[in-house]
Amino acid sequence: MEPKLIPNPQNNHYMLAEDLRVVLEKVTLWIPSGFHYDGASIPPVAWPITYTPFAPDVMRASLVHDWLYHAHEDGPAESALREAADEILFQLLLADSVSTGKAKLMWMAVRSFGGVAWHNDKEDRAVVRSVYQRHQNDADISKFNFPSWASEP
Repeated sequence: MEPKLIPNPQNNHYMLAEDLRVVLEKVTLWIPSGFHYDGASIPPVAWPITYTPFAPDVMRASLVHDWLYHAHEDGPAESALREAADEILFQLLLADSVSTGKAKLMWMAVRSFGGVAWHNDKEDRAVVRSVYQRHQNDADISKFNFPSWASEP
């Protein structure tokens, strides 16, 4: 399923307009509407050999990856969660017709440099809390797997 996105030129982000369901093998992920992200974190020097941040082939994978990076639970399993998020990025890139070579290059980049973005700052947590507040009365809120800290003020 393609994400329904609304561009926001003021901050160069896209916001998810509808909840997104992503199925990979035996795993189903739900990304909540209202989440906004800044596209794929691809440095300009790499654009000629990979993609620009908002290229259609990488939009869904980068949206899901950004959500997983924003909404993870802190604790002893963080390393495994990050590794799983990066593997999901790789699988979604392949599913969205990115060549194996480019997908591997992007996967290697997030494995090498993604640790900088893994630890959420106040702004990242504010984004997740805002999305949580939007969905806090949904009967099926558990499908989003919000981190426990999302409900904190």
